[in-house]
Amino acid sequence: MKRFVGLLTILGVLVVAGVASAHVTVWPKQSQANGYERYTVRVPTEKEIPTVKVRVELPEGTTFSGVLPVPGWKFDTEKDGSGKVVALDWSGGEIKKGEFFEFGVSVRNPKTAGPVVWKAYQTYSDGSVVEWNGPTGASTPAPAVTLTEAPATGTQEHSAPAAATPAAPAASAAPAPAPVSPTPAPAANPGFGTWLGSASLLISVIALFLALRKR
Repeated sequence: MKRFVGLLTILGVLVVAGVASAHVTVWPKQSQANGYERYTVRVPTEKEIPTVKVRVELPEGTTFSGVLPVPGWKFDTEKDGSGKVVALDWSGGEIKKGEFFEFGVSVRNPKTAGPVVWKAYQTYSDGSVVEWNGPTGASTPAPAVTLTEAPATGTQEHSAPAAATPAAPAASAAPAPAPVSPTPAPAANPGFGTWLGSASLLISVIALFLALRKR
């Protein structure tokens, strides 16, 4: 008997977990107020027939930024009187039983921290619609995200960057020695050259005279 009760308990847990996992959800579950986030809307099919349309209403205070195209699906935006996008519709594709699709959307979060609700509507091929807009714990709860406070952006002191240490001046190259010009040969003394020439002439005359005398 105890084993039978235990098996029933386990089965009940698995059934509850299976139902919970089949809910339409939005990820991540936590983000930052007034910050930009890329959310993923995860849509599983619980029925025997396929899902053919998904509608998501953006939380109040959310600013739409963009949507990630999904092959096989087209999307449309719904705007309010001021032209602001308030809902997204995906259609044209199919999500069969046992399958799930993920639809990406980029938004700027509301400025106030706290829980925000994304209402979703899942349409099946027979025209039936499951409205995922109930409270937490309901059979069809609305996807919820918790926004945390943005960090304070107080004045941050920035120390002035240290002045770059001037590089040591490059050692000045030793001046290249001036080219040494060859020492000019001393110019011949003109007086000495004249005397030498006269002496040579005189010796020649004397030698000639002596030669003639011997004859």
